[in-house]
Amino acid sequence: MIRDLQFALRMLRKQPGFTLVAVLTLALGIGATASVFSLIQGVLWTAPPYQDPQELVLIQPTRAGDAGDLARGWPAEQWTEWQEEAESLDSIAAYSWIFSFVVQPGATDSIQGMAVTNEYFETLGLQPQLGRTFAPEETLPNAPPTVILGYDLWQSTFGGDPNILGQTIPLSRRETMPTVVGVMPPGIRFLPSPNNAPEPNYDVHARVDYWIPAAPNPERLRAPRGI
Repeated sequence: MIRDLQFALRMLRKQPGFTLVAVLTLALGIGATASVFSLIQGVLWTAPPYQDPQELVLIQPTRAGDAGDLARGWPAEQWTEWQEEAESLDSIAAYSWIFSFVVQPGATDSIQGMAVTNEYFETLGLQPQLGRTFAPEETLPNAPPTVILGYDLWQSTFGGDPNILGQTIPLSRRETMPTVVGVMPPGIRFLPSPNNAPEPNYDVHARVDYWIPAAPNPERLRAPRGI
């Protein structure tokens, strides 16, 4: 065995070009295999961080007479009817993918989040690591803005500050900076959102950076988008 290894090493030294190609091929093959395995492990083999994920069902509206084509958004009036008629469901919640920027002196970070109704966290069985979830009055129109941070954003942008609760964060496109009321545990990913799938920045496998409260707008009961 030792003689065979010595012979192989001598042959490799005599053909450095072949040796370089062989080493690079092995390195690329091992790297690609490790990346694919990590993706499968994180997405397919790791259970979603939700309570009883096998009981979750995505309700997606369709247009009548369009052979089941997906509707773009849904009106608030339809959401109200779903809540009133969903007697066979333990709970029902609505969500939408959103994005924004954290604007700080010398740095602007792009972040992705979710606008969610008050029932969202209870429906998924999610509990914050710090603080609380949204109070019912915080989803009302003209309520003072609040925000819940994702664990990764809390760590990377705010240094894991244990005193983050009660502080305001500078989100773009917001006249009033939202107040942090909670921080979620690590590993919470986006839920499927067929309406937003074509968006170039939307990634269902990404971790959620932040959540803001949302509720049907009574002034837009029949508008294409209800929240």
